[in-house]
Amino acid sequence: MGKNSFKLEVMGQTKTLDVMVNDIRFFAILERPDDYTGEFGFDWMRSDYKNSCADYDKLKNEYTPTEIEGEEYFVPWLSMFPNQEGVKLKLVLIEPENHTNIGTPTEDDIIKFKAKSGIRFEPEQMTLQDTKDNDVITVFCDQPLTNDVSIDILNRDDEIVGKLNVYKNAHHKKLHFNITPVRVLRKGIAANDAKTIEDTIDGVNGFGNKNSNIEGDLQNLETYLNKRSLNQALLQCTIGKVYDIVIDENKWIADDLILDEGCIFKGDAVLDKLFEEFQKQHPNKANKKDMVVFLNPLKKEDAGGEGNLRDVDARQLAIYLSNLNSLTTFAHEIAHVAGLEHSFKGSDDVPETDIHAMNEYIIAVDNQMNSMLANNDPKNEISELWRYYQEDYAKYRGYLNSHYRNPYKFDKKSTENLMDYSDDRISFWKFQWKVLQEEVLKFYANP
Repeated sequence: MGKNSFKLEVMGQTKTLDVMVNDIRFFAILERPDDYTGEFGFDWMRSDYKNSCADYDKLKNEYTPTEIEGEEYFVPWLSMFPNQEGVKLKLVLIEPENHTNIGTPTEDDIIKFKAKSGIRFEPEQMTLQDTKDNDVITVFCDQPLTNDVSIDILNRDDEIVGKLNVYKNAHHKKLHFNITPVRVLRKGIAANDAKTIEDTIDGVNGFGNKNSNIEGDLQNLETYLNKRSLNQALLQCTIGKVYDIVIDENKWIADDLILDEGCIFKGDAVLDKLFEEFQKQHPNKANKKDMVVFLNPLKKEDAGGEGNLRDVDARQLAIYLSNLNSLTTFAHEIAHVAGLEHSFKGSDDVPETDIHAMNEYIIAVDNQMNSMLANNDPKNEISELWRYYQEDYAKYRGYLNSHYRNPYKFDKKSTENLMDYSDDRISFWKFQWKVLQEEVLKFYANP
């Protein structure tokens, strides 16, 4: 509370009255700076999500909903590495809509950022006049965070006018994984295909360099993944040696995987077929935990890239010719492999009745298998029955795994999320950080 003084004329005498008023006359909100390019993770409740998210009421819970001055306030999330430099946020002050207090914010009002659990700010406090001259604060994480940290933003009377959540990061060294790049080359024209791949990466809007080879170009990709996309979830990757697989185009045409006219890939089996070829031609490398990215000299019908999401431990993704120069396509497909759905409702979404049926199927199979094991039924009978159930069981488990871990659906092309199809993809959401970390730890992390 603060104190306002008023002069009052009473019976010809002037008296001074001190009136106690609530001094919370503004919200303090932290946002990404205008020049943000993905250097750290930052997620907040955007004002348009109410209209673009089909699960808005459920989504609110991701942002620690609270009240300040009687109004709904959502707390943003920051993700950064210990001792990371250059983490800057923009401070925005907003007067409450239901503001009925005496007076308005003055230039002498103060915003304070108190250090907590190794998180500190520069400057530690600002006046409203300071915010007019410079609205950027720098955040430091001086020690690893074993738990999420909630920071209060205070006014001059130490009343809460804003908040910030900082995501735990003490485990970040465990979140390293390897990526193996594989060029797909056609028999008889392998050199031409290799040149096509590199020229596309080096070309207009590409991330390569005409003065470097494919390995040098892929180091630029590694930098992007580690400093402007996957790093938001505290992930770090190493892109290793480039391998080649040679495919027989005529056989792929016969198998209806390549169109003869136009020479483009087609169908749902291309990605699995590429991985099968990699396993045949490089069996030792194929048995590693690395993610495998196929760099293709051909386009594919209706796809610039694809990653295997449904098989929970899958490792393969493919980038086709049309998108070889797109950094965000690589991040998007890697994230598919690591458990993330599209941000929007897709044509493969199924009704809740089907979700229930999948769960019932899995429970029934589990119960039958467990019962047969408990009864010491013959192993050949158990194996035979499992072979009958196995394909559907794996398919349903894979679908449900991604369904429950990607609970929010937005309108297509309505966000700048890396799992959308918009032109300005730049970030992952906080719930996605968790999925990416869990998948990398379970299936891909370096030993």
